[in-house]
Amino acid sequence: MPGERTHLLGKLPRLREVRLSQTVADLSVFATLEALRSLNCRAAATTNNKKTLATLQATGVKAEVEFPAVESKRSRDASHAYIRAQMLEGKQDWRGAEREWSRYLSLEDDSANGFLRRAGARRQLEDHPGALEDADRALAIAPSFDGLLERSHILSRLECHEEALKSVDAALARANAYDDLGAAQNDRGMIHYFLGDKRGAAEAYGRAIERGYDAYANRAEALLELGRLDEALADVQQALATDADDEFALEVQEKIRRRLGPTAGTKPPGPRAKNKS
Repeated sequence: MPGERTHLLGKLPRLREVRLSQTVADLSVFATLEALRSLNCRAAATTNNKKTLATLQATGVKAEVEFPAVESKRSRDASHAYIRAQMLEGKQDWRGAEREWSRYLSLEDDSANGFLRRAGARRQLEDHPGALEDADRALAIAPSFDGLLERSHILSRLECHEEALKSVDAALARANAYDDLGAAQNDRGMIHYFLGDKRGAAEAYGRAIERGYDAYANRAEALLELGRLDEALADVQQALATDADDEFALEVQEKIRRRLGPTAGTKPPGPRAKNKS
């Protein structure tokens, strides 16, 4: 969260001969210090926040990290819980991640990022009420694009699509150039689709595609529902050029072929890189 990053800058010491070179994940203050220590002062680490990165580079292009002589047990425990939670997320062990985020939050109860990450773990565990509570707590501490988008995902799972649309629109309204606008527009398209607004869905998917997000199969489905079969076929072929084994794209292609005739459309060669939702 922003307060944590500001506090981190205060903890970085006088600067000497080490370059800012290794980027680590967006950690808390304590987890960041732990990561810096692991580098043996041969490199300084930055967050993945662009503004923080610019600030660090402006204040310390060459830096040597000096750590406090004594770190409290509470700080160490928070750092270790944060790192373990991230590792478990990487393994998609959502139960373990939820447990470690809870441990972290018992020590850092004002961390918007902690509540947001636990919300994601709880959503994966289908604890949607608990996930929504965490997302709301994160937003109360520090409103953010990611927080509003996570809240939208949870509300969609709860089939509260109108509220989900409000949340994703609020995320887009506060987005900056570094936020994943393509993913947000894809989410917006799915919500419109669930609300029965196929035209709105196709338009939102189109904006996602303009942002570099692979929403071709999703738009193809919406266009199929609108009766725009040639456009739908072109989109589904583009999706299959990205991933020839995309099950959803193949399913949509089969629906289009049933409408157009059995010889309509062939899969072009692929694959190429694909954005994942």
